[in-house]
Amino acid sequence: MKFNTRLLLTVTLLMLVFMTLAAGCASSKTLEGEARDRILASAEPMTDNLLAAIAANDQAAFIRDMDETMTTAFSGEQFGSLVEMVNTKAGTYQSREVKSVVVDQGFNIITYELVFDKASSVSMRLILTTSEPYKISGLWLDAPEFR
Repeated sequence: MKFNTRLLLTVTLLMLVFMTLAAGCASSKTLEGEARDRILASAEPMTDNLLAAIAANDQAAFIRDMDETMTTAFSGEQFGSLVEMVNTKAGTYQSREVKSVVVDQGFNIITYELVFDKASSVSMRLILTTSEPYKISGLWLDAPEFR
């Protein structure tokens, strides 16, 4: 349980940093059409990789597409805690649906609804850097089972 608390704190701090940056600019724009498809063309393979890396307990694959801050945040201990939390409380990943693609202060924010065998509604927010080649600069998972 200690590791889950530490992971939750790390992810929360990263989200607070992002939210503070986002608060400086009140405008956000929901992307549609070609702009949405362009962001998803980068985000979808990264998302596939993240979910496969969690399932395989493969930290090197998990951090492959992350920026330096995220790579540091998901040290071996934090990654192990995330894997344990997802595997024990959510189970095996089954499917996902893109709920929204938004650009806010240049950051690309993709919100997914994930389905696992033990948790049918896991919200995942993936934040990509402002320019190509995109890197993951934020990751947030939430579900009632995680609390």
